[in-house]
Amino acid sequence: MGHNWLIFSTIILTYGVGFVGTVSAHAWIGLGIRFLICLGIVVGLLFWAGSGGGLVVFIFSFPILLFAAGAVSGVTTRAALLRLRWGARSGKGILVILTGLSALPAGTAAYGVYRQWESRALYAALPTADSLPAIPACDPFRQTGPMIGAVITEPRRDASSRTIPFNDTRVLYPAVYRDPYPPRSPKSDEKVSWISFKMYVEGARPVPPEDSKGADGKWIPLNKRQPSIRFHFRSRAPIAEHAIRMLNITSGNTTRLDDVPDIRLAPSSHDGLSLVVSPQPRSIDRSKKSFVAIRDGLIDELVQCSGNGTFPQCTFTLDESGITLEGTFAETSFVDWPLIRKDVKNFASCSVAAARQGAG
Repeated sequence: MGHNWLIFSTIILTYGVGFVGTVSAHAWIGLGIRFLICLGIVVGLLFWAGSGGGLVVFIFSFPILLFAAGAVSGVTTRAALLRLRWGARSGKGILVILTGLSALPAGTAAYGVYRQWESRALYAALPTADSLPAIPACDPFRQTGPMIGAVITEPRRDASSRTIPFNDTRVLYPAVYRDPYPPRSPKSDEKVSWISFKMYVEGARPVPPEDSKGADGKWIPLNKRQPSIRFHFRSRAPIAEHAIRMLNITSGNTTRLDDVPDIRLAPSSHDGLSLVVSPQPRSIDRSKKSFVAIRDGLIDELVQCSGNGTFPQCTFTLDESGITLEGTFAETSFVDWPLIRKDVKNFASCSVAAARQGAG
């Protein structure tokens, strides 16, 4: 409760600073100057955030947007007062200020309520997982509720640089596996470049939203949660090509990413996977280990484990039914790789089969 109150207070304060900074102007000239000052602050903050990389932009974009929204609301409110020639301390002026201050938050809240109502209606009309095809791959997912259809397509910027053909892939998947869940306003056959999912390692069960918090509402550390897999569908170059690029990047060969390196393998204790001993990772990635499965002379699976940090992770990439599957799991769950591989491949093949059954 305290954590949520802190977030809520920060949001109000950030929006309020932008609003007060402009609504307190005394004349048109002052209003224009304050607006330009706020604009300069926003541009400066965006430039500063951009210089720090994508993570910094992600962290600070929301508060910057809140400040800008407050400033625009303040300018609009003060302009209305100046136009009407009402004093800010008069009864009418106070009413205008309160309206201007609350209009955007109230409108946003009302839109959120509408989206929730819309989502309930849309979910009620969705097909359910008990209608999944009668194939073994779908057996773990038959009692998982509504299903959402989508079309996995490649981003335009990637497609323009590709020299090999690719196809859009239609899927129909149980919505409860979406990460985060539930997705609002699901659209039938919406075109997306990727869809993210989350499931437990044991039993291929969906991970509920409350998995990250205990009964007391406190955040549960990653290493104390039930082991899970985060993965997503996407359309991209086949794993045989993608793995070559990833091995080159790991070894530091970033200038000739598509050149096939001299790959040497050693046996590993993980079912179906061999340890890549050459090319070796660059010095900053010395603890990273790469594992591959090779079938018919081509890389069919790629697993890379970081081996460092407080909670070491492994990433994986493989193909199934025309979809690229990429994901992460805790390195401690690597012993369950055969189960992880089977479950994510079953989920993908079942989703594709369900879409084909629906189209038929």
